[in-house]
Amino acid sequence: MKKNNKGFTLVEYVLVIALSGIIFLGLAQVVIITLRSFDIVLSGAAIIGQTDTAYQRMMRDIRQIRDRTSLYTAASNDISFADVDGNAIEYRLAGDQIIRNSAVAIDNVTAFSIEYFDRDGNPITTPLVAPQNTNVRNVRITLTVTRSTQSLTVRSAVKLRDLR
Repeated sequence: MKKNNKGFTLVEYVLVIALSGIIFLGLAQVVIITLRSFDIVLSGAAIIGQTDTAYQRMMRDIRQIRDRTSLYTAASNDISFADVDGNAIEYRLAGDQIIRNSAVAIDNVTAFSIEYFDRDGNPITTPLVAPQNTNVRNVRITLTVTRSTQSLTVRSAVKLRDLR
């Protein structure tokens, strides 16, 4: 009698299933890594978006200090002043938040420092504040925001408008 060899054997089926499983596991790893990378990018974009908007507002506000007697507090993590319209503005670190007046400006803050400089760019350890004429002409702010495992550090200096 003649044997019919037109079908697949059990060993061939098992081998195909095992190889297919290995290929699918490799593809699953690629998909997982891609999704994690996408999540990291979205998280970084959220940190940058929130931080940049509030940080730019802070710099704009500080630039608008009304006059030489309008700087009320000048500490390493607290600054208060009156702007050109006479509005009282304060930025301070409270826990992991930067507070502008009484509202949260930035969340998830892990580091915040304010440095003060005179007209010649020399650091001022104890700035003069109201009622005296201030000796501050430049302010440098360093801010670090951390969300999950990502951190963003921004540092910028702002020159106070021409104080008279």
